[in-house]
Amino acid sequence: MTKDYTNTIEQLKQKIPELMDSFGIHGLAFALIRDGKVVWDGSFGLQNIERNLPVTETTLFASASIAKPVVAYLTLKLCEEEKLTLDESLQSYLAEPYLEQQPLLKQITARHVLSHTTGFPSWGETRYKPNIFFTPGERFSYSNEAFVYLQVVLEEITKRNLDDLFQEYMGSKFGFKNAGFVWKPEYEDAAAFGYLKDGTNRTWKPENPSATGSLFITVKDYAKFMISLMTGQAKQSYYLKEDTIQHMLSPVVPANDAGLMDQHDKPLNQIKLDDKVFWGLGWALEKFGSTYNFWHWGNNGRYHNLAFANREGSGFVLFGNSEMTPFAWKETIKIAMPGNHPGFDWLKYFFGNKM
Repeated sequence: MTKDYTNTIEQLKQKIPELMDSFGIHGLAFALIRDGKVVWDGSFGLQNIERNLPVTETTLFASASIAKPVVAYLTLKLCEEEKLTLDESLQSYLAEPYLEQQPLLKQITARHVLSHTTGFPSWGETRYKPNIFFTPGERFSYSNEAFVYLQVVLEEITKRNLDDLFQEYMGSKFGFKNAGFVWKPEYEDAAAFGYLKDGTNRTWKPENPSATGSLFITVKDYAKFMISLMTGQAKQSYYLKEDTIQHMLSPVVPANDAGLMDQHDKPLNQIKLDDKVFWGLGWALEKFGSTYNFWHWGNNGRYHNLAFANREGSGFVLFGNSEMTPFAWKETIKIAMPGNHPGFDWLKYFFGNKM
């Protein structure tokens, strides 16, 4: 029997425009997942203020850090093909040292990168030349630099750039519409431009792929990716294997109260570990009863995105092209995934009054 989600959909249709008006959010796209399917996707506001172009179901948004689970997927696919392993030193795949005078570098593995336990800061004082501040695996500390390192290794192993890998393993197979890790000429009409609070256009047009978040994708296509990780799906040959998915969505390390504040040099005995929020391989996890929801957010100052789901078939994806988008998160998650969300509470701790 098909379930009726009309009430949830109608609440979202009403609430999202109210929140956009209240907080000055320019454009927003939303996909609601139920029973392992997208049962509704909504488009609101403008993707391009200057040209008065509306957000549509085909609007591409800059994913920001919500691209990292996609990079994790690609990494795990290569692991399934035995082109690399999760626990082998990433440096062993490179002919030259990735960093000089960093003796801990040889300890860093793909598992450390995907669980944000490398010891790298979010960004080094000199970008792409970070120091390593603690023994890899010691604790969670979110790092963009780690994903830059992983990208170098993936591209060396495959002799392909990240966008080519994405197109081969995901884009064509999932049927993603025009998604990619580099800016294309057609994105001038197809992509949402990014705006600061005052309406200033700060659109990112990446010329080179970046594992830290250069993916442009529609909200519905990102939902397809999340659905591929749910149980009860008619498994496609290009999906991750079930045991790989279970590995991906199992806790590796607890989150903590310093891991998003770039306090990578804070002593471990001064850090409070979380007992409800964890990191798996690419995804954040929150304890929800006896299971875990998987989730992630993206934030690059103007594009702000949020995705939550469970393996049982429910979830949502929210993309926005405005600095003010996080103000819509709290009310929409209440409607789309009712209940307590320790992961969202943990995220609010770092965002402060921006949510």
